[in-house]
Amino acid sequence: MGLVALSLGLVALSLGVRTQNPRTVQWDELPQDQEERLVAFLRQNAFLRRTDAEHIWCCKRTTASRLLNSFCEKGIIRNAGTPRMPIYVLASNEAGQEA
Repeated sequence: MGLVALSLGLVALSLGVRTQNPRTVQWDELPQDQEERLVAFLRQNAFLRRTDAEHIWCCKRTTASRLLNSFCEKGIIRNAGTPRMPIYVLASNEAGQEA
């Protein structure tokens, strides 16, 4: 029983089940700069959550939160959700413009 669970875990790990997010573009196609990755993601998706940012930047929760707050202060994105459940969108989408 333990061997089956171990082999299933290895298959899931080799397939990248935990790191793949179907809402995003392929990781290899994303730009290397953090801001460019953010904008590329938001051009293909309506919104971004902190967990999405963790995936596109390959970072932990605190780093993703810090970067998202920084981009909000710069005016690149804005929180369209609530303070406890933020949902980030491009700030220029509000005015009907493309970033």
